[in-house]
Amino acid sequence: MPRVAIIGAGLSGSVLAGRLSQAGIVADVFEKSRGAGGRLSTRRTDSGRVNHGAGFVHAHDPGFRDFLARQEGMLCLEPESVRIRSGFGVVSQGEGRQTSRFCHPEGMNHLCRNLLVNSSLKTESKVTSVKKKLLRGIELYSSEVSLGFYDWVVTTCPPAQAAEILGGVASFSRAIASQEFLPAWVLVTFPKKEDLPGWDFAEVDDSPIYQIEIQKFADSVALKATAAVDFSRKYLDSEPEAIESELRLALEAILGRKIEESGFCHRWRYARPATRNEEGFYRDGRVLAIGDWCRNGSSEDAFLSANQAADHMLKKMGRLF
Repeated sequence: MPRVAIIGAGLSGSVLAGRLSQAGIVADVFEKSRGAGGRLSTRRTDSGRVNHGAGFVHAHDPGFRDFLARQEGMLCLEPESVRIRSGFGVVSQGEGRQTSRFCHPEGMNHLCRNLLVNSSLKTESKVTSVKKKLLRGIELYSSEVSLGFYDWVVTTCPPAQAAEILGGVASFSRAIASQEFLPAWVLVTFPKKEDLPGWDFAEVDDSPIYQIEIQKFADSVALKATAAVDFSRKYLDSEPEAIESELRLALEAILGRKIEESGFCHRWRYARPATRNEEGFYRDGRVLAIGDWCRNGSSEDAFLSANQAADHMLKKMGRLF
């Protein structure tokens, strides 16, 4: 059986591992954090849960829509979106994204966890470098500690991190290292149900905040406000406390009420690629790089990238029928 290592247990890594397991290949999936999810991770706090990555995913591609509909626990929601002009309230109802939208009521990380049930998930395992060894394959390292030898290695990290890990073993490392990413600051609060607006997704104009989503769980509710690109770039290296204060003021102007509930700020340095990438995935022999950044940065793009890579790998292995 081919020995496959996947670096990263976000959506692209989980989808790839799932495809391989259907072909009888059990991949080792290395994840530096405590659990699967990546940018679909779910965070538990004293105030409740929040999907501090994507709270739901939009499905434009029919294959992605069918895939989500088959996943255990996933719900398809009717869009309830609005467009808001800061200081003027809702200016249009039902505008913005009207595509199929899917979520998991227990947290979006469940999607990745369910896809990995037949794989070997190794959490809190940070891969720092790889080296090719004659006759033995490709060796993974965590600092100076060997994590084993593999026939195939696939990284799902953002391009700068992928290039650092792959170093001299992949000819595409230099090309991906220079890819620009757009950052995003995110404010999360935990409002009372009576303080919720009459919508669950909003796109905002004329504000430091450009998108708001309401996430409803059985035991709590979370509001996630994502800052605009210009704001996030300008204050990328600011302290989270200062950003939280600014975004709370902006949210008060949008919602027309005092934002006094508990919350926190999170900084995504690699929120989405600055330009569209048509590659789908990168490869040099049996070393691959995949992820949403190989296309246009969405969860759907992570799914499509993983499936393109899976088709390529299984064909090379003689297991694509």
